[in-house]
Amino acid sequence: MSMKLLAGPLFATALALSWSAPGLADHARPLLLAQASQSAEDIFWQSVQNSTDPAMFQAYLDQVANGTFKGVYKPLADIKLKALGKAAAPAIPMAPAAETTAQDRATPPPATEAATSSPSAQTGRDVPTSPDIEACDRAAAHAMDEQKPANLPGVTFDKLDTSAAITACLKATKLADAPAREFFQLGRSYDKAGNYKEAMVAYKAAMEKGHKRALYNVATGLMKNQRGVKKDPAAALALLERAADEKVMFALSGLGDYYRLGVGGRRNYPKAIDYYNQAIATGDSQGYVGLAIMTYDGTGVPRNRNKACDLWQKGSSLGDVNAADYSKRYCRYR
Repeated sequence: MSMKLLAGPLFATALALSWSAPGLADHARPLLLAQASQSAEDIFWQSVQNSTDPAMFQAYLDQVANGTFKGVYKPLADIKLKALGKAAAPAIPMAPAAETTAQDRATPPPATEAATSSPSAQTGRDVPTSPDIEACDRAAAHAMDEQKPANLPGVTFDKLDTSAAITACLKATKLADAPAREFFQLGRSYDKAGNYKEAMVAYKAAMEKGHKRALYNVATGLMKNQRGVKKDPAAALALLERAADEKVMFALSGLGDYYRLGVGGRRNYPKAIDYYNQAIATGDSQGYVGLAIMTYDGTGVPRNRNKACDLWQKGSSLGDVNAADYSKRYCRYR
């Protein structure tokens, strides 16, 4: 059984690393060009360096400790961790703080937020808007992106009008105050159009601006070589693990895919099964898809095609188009 067919940017879309983005904002270009030769450690560090969450720096140090990273940024991580620890210490009640609302929670497919941005960048709902931003949102916002305007239903991947969406989102990303979601939406549009180089550039720009699902898309884009994307298992794993820590939908099933497919080397079916079950427990429909593939083929679990079809049907009941496709193709005559 080949790897699952995920719609759009959900899994290992044929993204390619291109660091000349003619449509992206000029202020983003130096950062994108610099990323052309970045290592997994560089990518991970840049995604957490501005975080105010000590766990992000501890996650980096853990990667150094287990040998995944060389420790280039270890001194900085130690300083950050120490500073944040001290900053968090004065928890003595003073005056009642003004009530705030947190809308920056992780969301389902295929758009995300990141912990490295300000609250306004994370929610996307209290940032400046403009006709160009609104046009990009209407053309390419994902239905389940918490960063999109609440009054917009969003556009499914198969319904994207790539020409209109790319035109609108290129204009939006040229604005100096363009929200992270505009870059993500540009990535979706390029992805649907089959321009995977520009899709990856846009996803990375969105990730750097604080879009969590863009981080996930970059991770899955590094899971195999395809159309100019150089496979980087270490970077993919580190980013998937961070996405899972951020509770990004599909990150757990992405980890299941990583181990089922042996992206980092040898396949690890027990780990894949564990991650798929964790994914299912969080409502991740792709957990059903991955576990069903293993069950249908008898890899890591006893072969049971009826059970596999039941799993695909459960995923389909959650609205997963891939689960529905597998069920239609393989479960007609059971």
